[in-house]
Amino acid sequence: VRDFVGRRAVHHLPKSYKLWKSHWEFSLMYEKQLSQSLLPLWERALVTLHKFPRVWIEYLEYAHEKSSMNPTRLRRLANRALEAIPVTQHDKIWPVLLKYYQSATSLEKPSTTTNVQAPLTNWIPKETKLSLLRRYIQFNPAATKEVADFLANDLNHWGEAALLYVELLNQPETVQRNELWMALANICTRHPVEQVGIDWEALVRGVLATKKFKEMEGVLWNQLADAWIRRGEF
Repeated sequence: VRDFVGRRAVHHLPKSYKLWKSHWEFSLMYEKQLSQSLLPLWERALVTLHKFPRVWIEYLEYAHEKSSMNPTRLRRLANRALEAIPVTQHDKIWPVLLKYYQSATSLEKPSTTTNVQAPLTNWIPKETKLSLLRRYIQFNPAATKEVADFLANDLNHWGEAALLYVELLNQPETVQRNELWMALANICTRHPVEQVGIDWEALVRGVLATKKFKEMEGVLWNQLADAWIRRGEF
């Protein structure tokens, strides 16, 4: 009866956020008894409430945690949310998305041999995660280092991470340069970054010639030597 009353209420007052919120909260409490997916409920709510960030947040959390959406549909849903909400309110949407797309635990596909049903978000392809993270950098350039660290440490995309570190080092307002140099050096000495257009030797020699990082001269020389030793060119 309560479900029927809720449906009638939102049908006659489709622009009432309070009615929709009350309806989906009740539906979530009795989802098993209702024996149906709640995805259509949010889709109906978004017809009139597509400018409400709270509706998108609830929908995104449900879709990622409890629905059977495949990764492609999840990515499209995230894009829809970002396109519908004004840019000035994207700061409300991104924390929800990063909770699922900036987690190293969601990289592995769940095993088909186990009887335990794992949440779908335990397997989000790297390409899907990267597309969202690249978009996040456009919204919040201050997060470039955080995303670069994630690319290097969790996704093993060393080339793209190195390019982001170089981009940060080329910005005059960048702070913590020593930390960035060390992160870049650790990548360039262990991985073939030449494939993405980074000449590590020329980069190091150019920096040393400027005499701006005297406290790091020894470290950079050691990293450059390490790179050549690893390649067997010494």
